Amino acid sequence: MRTTTRVRTAALFCAVLLLGGCTLFGGPSDDPTVGRTDSVSPPPTIPRPEPVPQAETPAPPELDTTFPLVVQRRIDGDSFVGSDDVEYRVGMINTPEADECGGVEAAAATNALLAEGFRAETYTRDRFERAVSQILTPSGDLGVILAERGLADDRFLDAFAVENPPYAADLADAFERARSSQVGLWATCWIDGLPE
Repeated sequence: MRTTTRVRTAALFCAVLLLGGCTLFGGPSDDPTVGRTDSVSPPPTIPRPEPVPQAETPAPPELDTTFPLVVQRRIDGDSFVGSDDVEYRVGMINTPEADECGGVEAAAATNALLAEGFRAETYTRDRFERAVSQILTPSGDLGVILAERGLADDRFLDAFAVENPPYAADLADAFERARSSQVGLWATCWIDGLPE
């Protein structure tokens, strides 16, 4: 009985195809657009889903390139090694050594001023191959600040002023203000003059 049902279904299918013009398999059709390429409709466009908005990634913080260096190793109040492995010497000033009167204060001030970074404008090298520089910090010029606060003396100013005359002029003014106001070490350690 199953075979008879299959045969009848196949015969019915063939009859439908013959009577319908065989349009299912590309045969003749009553539709005038079938087989013409000039009026073929494009396939239907399936709308794409909208992209899901992503949370914006915040931009990385900008690096401060104004004062890109930090102190890697402190030597004393007027010399140190920067993060670029260069040993810097603040030009034309002299701070007391650690074991001298005012040495601790001068080193502490230098450390505090350099804490936020620095930029060095090197203008020569000394006999120890240190980069003799004008050191700029967010608070201002390190040498000028130390001179104004009476934490540095001017024993090298005259001898080296020709290496950077504009900087020497700024330092000379700062030293004079500190000396005449008797601030910092001018009021304590150097009250009777600079040590020899």
